[in-house]
Amino acid sequence: MDGLNSYYLETDKLIEHLQGEIGTGCIYFKSSTREILIYFDEMDIISGVIQESNERAQVATSLKPVFEVLLQRNYLVKVFHLDPHAIFYWAQLPPFKRAKADLVSSEISLIDLVDRLSQKKASCFVDVTFGGANMSCILFFHLGNFIGGSYSWGAGGLNPSKSEFESFLETTKEKRAEFAIGHFTEDRSVPSADEVEDEKKTPELAVKDQVFISNLPTILEEFFSLYINTVKKKAKVDPVSLMCQRIIVRADDYPFLDPFNPPFDYSNNVFVFTGTDKAFGENTAKAIIECSWDVVFDLRLEKKFRSILSKWNFKSSLEERGYTLVK
Repeated sequence: MDGLNSYYLETDKLIEHLQGEIGTGCIYFKSSTREILIYFDEMDIISGVIQESNERAQVATSLKPVFEVLLQRNYLVKVFHLDPHAIFYWAQLPPFKRAKADLVSSEISLIDLVDRLSQKKASCFVDVTFGGANMSCILFFHLGNFIGGSYSWGAGGLNPSKSEFESFLETTKEKRAEFAIGHFTEDRSVPSADEVEDEKKTPELAVKDQVFISNLPTILEEFFSLYINTVKKKAKVDPVSLMCQRIIVRADDYPFLDPFNPPFDYSNNVFVFTGTDKAFGENTAKAIIECSWDVVFDLRLEKKFRSILSKWNFKSSLEERGYTLVK
């Protein structure tokens, strides 16, 4: 949708309407000196981004600062529908650091770059732009393995096809391209321009943090997986059942929950909120994390669990929302 003006809109009601009508998307607000993005899915406000002219973008973990700046002036408004896969890399990326200096295909081909990322087991993305052609793509890697790409000529979202990826690499041999690289968490294995061509001096790559906040169902799916893998070898009962038992024991601590009717469903490795938690599941998530730790302490697995969580990509996303993740 295009041609809207914030003067005539109640943003909170617009978001609720869009969550029901299109499910997953983004609202874009633009004025002469500021741009604002609000990403949402059917259940949650995933993140808000505020970009002042000539300043670094700020990511908001709640809508409060977004609403504050929306009241300061009028904005032209567009609404974009994004499929759930597209939301992953637009609004749910783990924390990453982007290098200021880009690599170019005259220094290293994309095929050679991908080979180096594989050898170094890099977790990163490569934003590829072709000179003189209206083509671009974003390639994602985890521990050196290609996990998907978003292509400007594709249908949108993350395309995991290995055959299309390999075919794409072949077509890039004769094309001039630039590669902007972002490495997730503390990964440092992306080759610098100095590594590519020792005799050619280039500035040291400077980086700035860019943090995107993931939505709670996605985070809790990951958390459940880590919790279950930690507990299942030592526990004689299903780890999720143990956690639900702790919610019953601590019913006085969680008056907003029905201890005999878990506020979530976790099956086939998919997490879904089923309760009526008013804060987009924030209170439920805190209860889940607390009760998971109760089980971990009962089984004396706290050292192992701390170690696993310290390396988790979503750790900072939870901590920035006010959670005490590691005990």
